[in-house]
Amino acid sequence: MNRNQMINKILSMKNENKLSDKRIVIWGVGTHGKQLSLIIEELGFRVSYFLDSDNEKAGQAYEGIPIFLPDTLLNNSSDYFIFVATTKFDSRIEKKLQQFGYDSDENYYYFCKFPIISLSSAEDYSDELNNSISGKFQGADSKVIFKGKNNRLEIANGVKLEKCTIRFEANNGYLSIGPRSLYRGLINIGNGCEVRIGCDLFVTADCLIMTAEETKVTIGDDCMFATGVQIRTHDSHPIFSVHDGQRINPARSIEIGHHVWLAYSVTLLSGCSIGEGSVIGHSSLVKGNIPNNCIAVGTPAKMIKKDIAWDKAHVGKTFPYSFLHSEYIGNRTYWKETSLFD
Repeated sequence: MNRNQMINKILSMKNENKLSDKRIVIWGVGTHGKQLSLIIEELGFRVSYFLDSDNEKAGQAYEGIPIFLPDTLLNNSSDYFIFVATTKFDSRIEKKLQQFGYDSDENYYYFCKFPIISLSSAEDYSDELNNSISGKFQGADSKVIFKGKNNRLEIANGVKLEKCTIRFEANNGYLSIGPRSLYRGLINIGNGCEVRIGCDLFVTADCLIMTAEETKVTIGDDCMFATGVQIRTHDSHPIFSVHDGQRINPARSIEIGHHVWLAYSVTLLSGCSIGEGSVIGHSSLVKGNIPNNCIAVGTPAKMIKKDIAWDKAHVGKTFPYSFLHSEYIGNRTYWKETSLFD
């Protein structure tokens, strides 16, 4: 939570009289706790003291504000309002506050109440808000952040996640990743949104998938995304007509067929679709519908060649290092003529 969000939350609590006749205490004397103490002072309140579980900090002071161990709060829930300002969510802090008789939002507020789960190992996860992770996979420098409830992440066997962050921004989100897929980048799951990734996806680096407003992203099997691909079902901010107030840029779902190659820095915008077996060229922007087995390039992307097929073999790394004819290509599952839209 940034500075403005902290200020807005404290002012909201002030307007609701939740801070009236309360002694304000901050749990955490790290960077966030120190920043919060300055904000509280700026808003005309006074911090009575800090809490910290570090025995070496207990008995010390920061800017004249004493630091105590958490047990100081025992049986004093009616006298204090606690702001928890730790760097990462720690369920043990909430449990201790609840043991001492504190109720969330009534006499304490957790500024970092979002669990961050490392995906370094394949372990199932569930919490009291009905968020869950299931599957057997390999993760490196990857994490999941749940900001709401009833969110599900399902990962199939053989999946690899590298430098990957998955953020469930609200409630009722769903993400599935199919067998043997390799994903690198960020996936944002908005409220009521779904992202379904098929099997054997390969992402070079820094892919971005953004969803909001109950939209879906569907990615077929055997796709390949180069570095810097962006897939966005929304424009981040609403735009309205000044005449009738109607929204003119609603979020819309995106569908990518099987065996689609998105080249470097391709962007897919809301409502677009790409048929199976197609290729989208370098830095192109897709807004409409692209048929199957074609090459499309440009801004906006337009078909420039039809009746094509491509293969994942790398011409610089795969024997025989020259592919002048398709005789070396074994799998022709997606070799089809282009079907143009009516």
